[in-house]
Order: sequence, then structure tokens, then C-alpha cells
Amino acid sequence: MIKKDNRASHTIRGEVLHINGARLLVKQTDGEEAIFHIDLSTQMSGHIGPGSRIEANVNEVEGKKYALSISLIP
Repeated sequence: MIKKDNRASHTIRGEVLHINGARLLVKQTDGEEAIFHIDLSTQMSGHIGPGSRIEANVNEVEGKKYALSISLIP
């Protein structure tokens, strides 16, 4: 498992477009798309699926984005 560091994290908000295994494709509120990874350490609240509006706390490690937590938003 890759060590994640909370100090370099940032927030991504948007709509889940696609989930492929441990990767989520999200259309952010600014229109840009972001791909990030989830694993067993990702804290998730609620059922996340395509069409879900989310807020994710994401950390970048070696050029890849990893979700620390994901929450549903109204």
C-alpha cells in the first residue's frame, strides 16, 4: 500500500462519471475531469456510483491522485 500524506491533500468536488475497479473518473465543478484512486484506507460515506455528486479529499503521490475520503454532497 502506498503511504499517503495528509499535508499535501486538496479537495475535488464534482460528479462521478465512471468507476473502473479502484479508479474514479469525476467531472469537477469547473468542468475539468479528474481521475483518482481509492483503496481500503479511503473513508467513504454512503454509496458512491456513477451520477453521485461527491467531495473528495485527495492526495497526490508520484503523479497519481489517491482519495483519502469521499463524501456524498446534495
